[in-house]
Amino acid sequence: EEAERLAPEAAYIRLEHAQLLARVAQFTRDDKARQEFLQRAAAMIAEARRLEPGNLDVLRAVGSIYLDLSAQDPSATATAQQALEAVLKKEPADAPAAITLGQLYLDQQQPQKAADVLRDLVSRVPQQRMAYALLVEALLRSNKEKEAEAALEDILGIDPESLEARVTLSDLLSQRGEHKTALQVLRSAPEEVRSEPRMRRKLAWELYLNGDLDASLTEADAVL
Repeated sequence: EEAERLAPEAAYIRLEHAQLLARVAQFTRDDKARQEFLQRAAAMIAEARRLEPGNLDVLRAVGSIYLDLSAQDPSATATAQQALEAVLKKEPADAPAAITLGQLYLDQQQPQKAADVLRDLVSRVPQQRMAYALLVEALLRSNKEKEAEAALEDILGIDPESLEARVTLSDLLSQRGEHKTALQVLRSAPEEVRSEPRMRRKLAWELYLNGDLDASLTEADAVL
């Protein structure tokens, strides 16, 4: 507060103050006090934004603080979303902003917008496991199974041990009747993943659908 008095036009001082208030809110147990701290943080970051409206650090803080505030005040979500969109317009490779914005779009039942944001991110910044996982969800909600399969293959290229990605990919293939390919996806898993009960159960089912009853029974017995 003293720094603000001495430098009233310094946006970064207000930014730091707003982030401090938001951190205090996180550790405050009383709901009313937490809300008050967040409202003060929101007012402070709004002032920082007034001083430097295009500052990326300020815009990121606006997104973070208003998202926290939205738990009590849903109208704050719109401000957070607008700030994150402004961040990505200036910095398309900002992974935290893109992932958070993608989650917001999914929460608002806008999977196509989420997919667009996340697809752009992974094209710019590879190896983003969280972004790929959200992209798969967005594509599936948009009824774009083929694109979701391609994204799942990318995930497995990054992380062959991803049980969720492997099982989901095999499920999509199986639903389309491609049981041999689904089985191949499961069998190509690293040994430590193949020992997981969920994987063995899925493997037993695909073996059954492929007509290999003896192998299917062996896997089922192993799960039991």
